[in-house]
Amino acid sequence: MNLKEFKKTKNRQRPDFAYGYIKKVGDLKYDIFTLNRGKTFSCSIDQKRMDGRYYNEFVETHDTIDECLITLESAVLALKFKSY
Repeated sequence: MNLKEFKKTKNRQRPDFAYGYIKKVGDLKYDIFTLNRGKTFSCSIDQKRMDGRYYNEFVETHDTIDECLITLESAVLALKFKSY
């Protein structure tokens, strides 16, 4: 995965301290959000269900964005394997 494919979003209440990256592909949504003013990052994968809402399938916390991207790639492969 490449960070350039993600859309950067800012927190409305604290735009200088909290931001995130979101990417939607089909029925999956990938999120990377800052924690602790950018010292750590939370990455998650949400899947769209029959009711049209997104539900968490995977969540982890890492120290860098690169670690999050690698983890998201691995998690996507695991989710695809799980669905078969």
